[in-house]
Amino acid sequence: MPFPDWVEKYRKSGYEIKENKGNYYYYRLKSRWDKEKKKPVKQTGEYLGTIKPSGFVPKSVKIAAPVSIVNKEYGASAWLSAISADILELLSNEFDEVIANSLYVLALLRVKGEPTFKRAEHEYETSYLSETMPGLNLSGGKITQLLNTAGGHRDKAVKIMNALSGSTRNILIDGSRVTSFSKEMSLAQIGHNSSGDWDPQINIMYVFECAELPQPVFYRCVYGNIPDVSAMKLTIDSMERDGSMTIVGDTGFGSSTNFDSLHEFGMNYIIPLKRNTKEAAEKNLRIRDNFNIAFTYNNRPVTAYEIKQEGYRVIVFRDESMRSNEMTDFIARLEKKNMEIIEAKENIRKVKKADDNIVDIGKEVIDSDAYFGTIIIRTNTNISPEEVYKTYKMRVGIEQCFDTLKNTLRQDHSYMHSNDAFETWCFINHLALTVSYRVLNIIKKAGLTNRYSLKDAMAFLSRIEKIKIGDSWHTTEHTKQAQKFCSKLDLVL
Repeated sequence: MPFPDWVEKYRKSGYEIKENKGNYYYYRLKSRWDKEKKKPVKQTGEYLGTIKPSGFVPKSVKIAAPVSIVNKEYGASAWLSAISADILELLSNEFDEVIANSLYVLALLRVKGEPTFKRAEHEYETSYLSETMPGLNLSGGKITQLLNTAGGHRDKAVKIMNALSGSTRNILIDGSRVTSFSKEMSLAQIGHNSSGDWDPQINIMYVFECAELPQPVFYRCVYGNIPDVSAMKLTIDSMERDGSMTIVGDTGFGSSTNFDSLHEFGMNYIIPLKRNTKEAAEKNLRIRDNFNIAFTYNNRPVTAYEIKQEGYRVIVFRDESMRSNEMTDFIARLEKKNMEIIEAKENIRKVKKADDNIVDIGKEVIDSDAYFGTIIIRTNTNISPEEVYKTYKMRVGIEQCFDTLKNTLRQDHSYMHSNDAFETWCFINHLALTVSYRVLNIIKKAGLTNRYSLKDAMAFLSRIEKIKIGDSWHTTEHTKQAQKFCSKLDLVL
């Protein structure tokens, strides 16, 4: 049956027209080889559209929706979330969901390396935390509201801190001073710190557990002009928990006034004294036979002897490795000084002999020999000299680690404008410190302290991302450094 003229005009070689119930459909023709007939045969191909009296109407083409591809940081967020799930649970028990989640996320972002609140919203949105804990508003205004709201619940913060630590032996170090120029904060008072500054500041007292790598267990904000000893006594009382507490200070803390106060309050202490203290005569430091106590610390030999006084002991320690290093450094500095004197005389061509002002290195070494590698500690505890030494060294480790973390978390100054906001700022920092120490302890247990720092761990893991293709999330390829780090710590993300 012939097609109408308005259909026939579309009949062309390579195309086919089919009719069905008065409708005409246009197809592309293709051929295939028929093995039995041994010749090519025609075959209906792609449907192209319909033919109508008005003309050819091409088939409608569905435009595929563009594939949505989103990348978010995953590795660091996933690991930190895994090792701190208990912290989120404790926060959720004390605060409503929004406050708990916001405090937790801000703490993790701080560990990851973002210490400022103004970039928190961006960091959250580009992190997989926004998928596991969606819907948080971390804009500047909302964070300000959060800081002022949560800071009024110090009792909840104390409850959480006590729940995070079951340690019965703790050490309290003299406060960490935080500079603040806010005129609205009563906590910020003119005070003097170890750097010699007299800026308005707030004193944060910190308690750490007794452990190989101590973790922070408690903090308390104190007026910047309150003496450390008075603040320590109230800090211990405010913990409201059983267990021993020992004050471990630095050499600047060892004044007669402080010792009188510690004795008055009945507080245990381990305080280093200056090497030229009258508590340990130099002539006795020179007598090798006095050092009749010996033990090892970090595979280094340490010798010691005790001087018993009324109500306390003075213990003189000598670290032989430290002694060797200090003597080497001392001699090297004198050698450099002598060389500079000789070069100066040669340059100005003085008539005097070059050795007029030369230092007698041998004599200087003999004069200083008693003090090389010496640590003198005063304590009123009844623990062994070895335990005294180890406890003191905990403070040294805390200071080194704490300084590093302060640089990472930016805890040396604050821009908060109210006491409540500052309290929340400190609480977020405390949570971040707690998680940071967990990371460092994991690295330490793996024997990788000399290879990886907290900053290294976060940098390597942050390069592991999740990519969303369509509706599915996929883990991206790892860099070699990230693969190596995960392998060393047996991490499976």
